[in-house]
Order: sequence, then structure tokens, then C-alpha cells
Amino acid sequence: MKDFYISECTRHENKIITSNFVVVSKQIKPKKTGEPYLALTLGDRSGQLEAKMWDNVEEVLNVFEQDDFLKIKGLVNKYKNRFQLTIHKLRKLGESEIEFSDYLPKTTRNIDELWQSLTDFVASFQNPYLKALVQAFMSDPEIAAAYRNAPAAKTLHHAYIGGLLDHVVSLFRSCDLVCRNYPQVNRDLLLTGVFLHDIGKIHELAYNRSFTYTTRGQLLGHMVIELEMLQAKLALISGFPDTLKTLLEHLIISHHGEYEFGSPKLPMFPEALLLHYMDDLDSKMEAMRAHFEREADLESPWTSYNASLGRPLLNSAKFLTAKVTPPVEDPSATEAEAESISESHEKAPTLPGFESKPWRWKVRTMLDFSRFEILTFDCYGTLINWEEGILRCVHRILSAHGKDIDDARILQLYGDFEASSEQGEYYCYREVLHSVVRQFGKQLGFTPTDQEGRSLAESLKEWKPWPDTVEALRELQNRFRLSIISNVDDDLFAATRPQLGVEFSQIITAQQAQAYKPSLKIFELALGRVGVPANRVLHVGQSLYHDVIPAQSLGLAAVWVNRPSARRGVGAVKVAEGRPDLQVHGLAELAEACIQPRIV
Repeated sequence: MKDFYISECTRHENKIITSNFVVVSKQIKPKKTGEPYLALTLGDRSGQLEAKMWDNVEEVLNVFEQDDFLKIKGLVNKYKNRFQLTIHKLRKLGESEIEFSDYLPKTTRNIDELWQSLTDFVASFQNPYLKALVQAFMSDPEIAAAYRNAPAAKTLHHAYIGGLLDHVVSLFRSCDLVCRNYPQVNRDLLLTGVFLHDIGKIHELAYNRSFTYTTRGQLLGHMVIELEMLQAKLALISGFPDTLKTLLEHLIISHHGEYEFGSPKLPMFPEALLLHYMDDLDSKMEAMRAHFEREADLESPWTSYNASLGRPLLNSAKFLTAKVTPPVEDPSATEAEAESISESHEKAPTLPGFESKPWRWKVRTMLDFSRFEILTFDCYGTLINWEEGILRCVHRILSAHGKDIDDARILQLYGDFEASSEQGEYYCYREVLHSVVRQFGKQLGFTPTDQEGRSLAESLKEWKPWPDTVEALRELQNRFRLSIISNVDDDLFAATRPQLGVEFSQIITAQQAQAYKPSLKIFELALGRVGVPANRVLHVGQSLYHDVIPAQSLGLAAVWVNRPSARRGVGAVKVAEGRPDLQVHGLAELAEACIQPRIV
């Protein structure tokens, strides 16, 4: 038995531990120096833990692979409010050293009792065809053994041995109660849908060493597998009604509830709608329970940020026994920030040609990132810390003329001046920035020199990426094609490009489009270049005005990167109202969200 489990990280923070783990994932990444480092996800039966190995990496690169078991010595610490392990030494374990029960979490409930509960529910069915169908599955020795042991998901809800059975029995109990309140619902049909809705996961998931997808599961998914399994059992039942068969097929393919979450059809009859919502509810309640259990040792009733639910969670049982302050470690604003932003948006104008929508602070939509092939990025403000560059240059100009205003005011004026300079007839971005400097002079009562007028554009090549940009882009590049849509000249972006550390499949600039965002012309040019439908593209930008609103008007999903700023919630752009599909506070948070599957 292991001496240390991942769930015990709180008690071992900033301590050296030595323990055994299974390798859930393995990546070899480059440092800034070009040397490799290891980025691992480690697992045991209590959870998963990110781990990095920085030194002596070449000695162990080829020693192990994913799903191998390692003995590791390292430091438990926190990075961005999440535990991680800095690996000092590791070696691969031999088969005789492995106690498999240490690595795969298992339900705490009695499997035999759960199976008996399922048997009792099925025995109560009134419809002989549905009863015969479910009993045909349960009496199949191979299916029964797998159904009793399979997890319900790879990483999220009920992700443990026996999780599928646990989930289904929980749903049987809940749906049985709900049917008493809705007499129009066919109880037997609904419960049969519950039994079948995830049965394909016995073939979709592998769980011998860690929870992974089988090749068949990756290629087909559990719903297609379930339809095949259903056809095989129906062939054994004489006279099974075609109408009932069609309803069962719809229950299977619609239970995720939304197109973006993998359902080819939306629920279209009462039992299908109930199955979707009860399944979703049970999944989320289990995700909450598991999160509370993982962080049971924390004093605060507030958990860390839960990526799948898009929020931190409040353990109400703890909350009722202690006075606490809401968390601020989650990537969301403090109350003061929210009030400041709310005030600034009350007066926000709408963009010409776009319908105004209610703006809300803290928007969290659980995007299904599997639908996207391409991520398009605004560059300056999103990938590049342009505010630092703008402020340095503008303060230098103002100081030369005896002027001094605060950073927030500079950013406000910059945003307004740039937007006005980009409207109407197209001028290159160098001219736009020259115009911005002239407007600062006019507003504040001085005449900038020609050199000062050119200095803003000339400083652009010195603007640096945000600290999380390069690593996050490299993470995202493993899953998506990346492109740029930027209000800039080609030669100016060429000077920035080497700092971003990745290759972009397409680079679309205002110079090429002869128009500046929020003009749709530049987005339409980008869509024509990338060669995929708009619903397969996710646009990422720091500006509601330039990026989120116009992208959404063309059918693209849009992420608002609400970077830290002296002008909170707006930055160096024009104020506008918008409602992004997802809000993050940096690219690292976006990269993390992309690898956290939504609960379904």
C-alpha cells in the first residue's frame, strides 16, 4: 500500500514525498532554452496530479511511457492555486512492485447491493418488452461483469470502478421519484433509457491500469456503440414493437441534450427530456461531491476553481458552521473590480450595426472544445502585453511636454483615439498610431514632434508577450490549428511573430483586409482563408469591441481574455457591450479549460 495519496497534498504542501503513481499522460516540452522538460499527469485511486521534471530529463525520457507505473521523489507545491509535483528523481516500477488497487478508485458502495437494486427495479416493469430487453442485457455474463465494474466517465463524474452502476442506480431512484410527480411519463420507458444511456462505456473506456479510451471508443463514441448493442439484443426478442425501438434509439442519441455536447438530436419527448436533465443533474451533483471530498482538509468551505462546472464551489455544510470570505483565487474579479466594470459598462455604447445584448460581469459558458478545429487570436492585448508598451511610450512623450496623467486615463484616451482613427478610409497601422499621438497632443494641449509621432509604432517591436502566452500557445497547438486576426501592418507583426514561439496556419492582418476590426471584412477574409465553417472556429480576443461582438455576429464562438489592466475590464480599447461565450483571465486558463471535458 502506498504511503502517500494525491488527496493528501494539503498535508504535504512544500514537503518532499516519495511515492508510486501511474502515468496518466506524458508530454515532452521545450524550455525557453530549447532543452526538454517532462510534463506528466500522475494518478492514483484518490485523484490526479500535474507534475513537472526540469532537470536530468534526458536520462529518463525513454525509460517509461503512458500507463506505466513510477516511483517518484519530489516536492509537493502549489502553482496558480493548484497542487503540482516537482519531480527530483523517478524510476519505472516492476510488475511485482505494483498493487493495482492503489491506482484505480473504486466505489465505496457494495456492488452486489447496487446490482440487486437494479434487478428489483427491472422486476417492477409493467411493459413485457422493455423488461425482457433489460433482462437480456443483465443476464449476459460479459455485459453484466463489465457493467458492474466500468467507470461512468474517464475523468469527471463517477470516474471510478463501479461508477457506471453507481450512476445508473442513482438515476433509477431519482427518476422513479420524478415519475410520481409527472403521471404522463412512461416510467418503464424512462428507466430503460437510464439503463441504456451509458452502457456503451463498457466498450468505450479501458480501465485495467488507468482510465483511458479504447480505439473503438475514440473512433465511435459510446452512443454509436450503444445503438449497435441495442440492435443485437432486440434481435433476440420476438415481436419487439418498432415504435418502442425508435423511442429507445432517440433516448440514446439525445441524452446529452445539446448539439454542442455531442447529441445528434435534441430530446423530443417527455422521457427523453427527463433523461437528459436527470443525467445532467446526477453528473453535476457527483462532481460537486467528489470535489468536496478532494478538498475536505481545507478549512475554507470554498473550493478551488472547478473547470468542468466553470466556478468555485461552496461546501454549504462547512459554510453553515464557519464565517468565511468568498474566494478570490479563482480567475474572476473581486467585488471592487466587478463594481468598477459594472459602472463603466452602464454607459457603454453599442457598435453600429450590432444589436445590443445585456452585458453581465462574470460570464461562464461550458464550451464543448471538441467542436473546434481552429483557434483564431487577436494579437496585441491578447497575446502581447501592449498596455505596458503603450504606457511606457505615451508616458515618455507626455513627460517631454510636462504632462502627467494616470495610467487608466491614458488607456481610455488611447482606446477612443485608436477606434476613431481606424474608422472610415483605411490607413496603415503606422498612420493610425501616429494619429493617436497627435490626438493625445490635441487633447492635452501640446504638439508632438514627428519623431514622437512615429515612436509608438516603432516601439511595437519591443512589446513583449504576456508571461503565459508562449506556453499556452504550445499547449493549444497540440490540439488546434492556430491563426492570427490582428489590427496591424504585415511588417509590424513580422517583428512580433518570433516572440510567440509557435507557427500559425494563417495570419490575417488589417493591411491584408484593408479594414480594421470590428469591421466584418477582416473576419470574413479570415473565414475564407481557414477553410472551415464558422461553427468550427473559436475566436480569442481581449476586446469586446474589436473581437467578441463582431466574431459572434458571423457565427463564431468567442472567448474574452479579460487581462489584468489599470483600466479594469476594458483595457486600452473602446468600451462596448458584449456577452462572450467564455471569459478567462489569461491564456493559461484557456489552455486548461480546453483540456477539461464538460460533464455530460
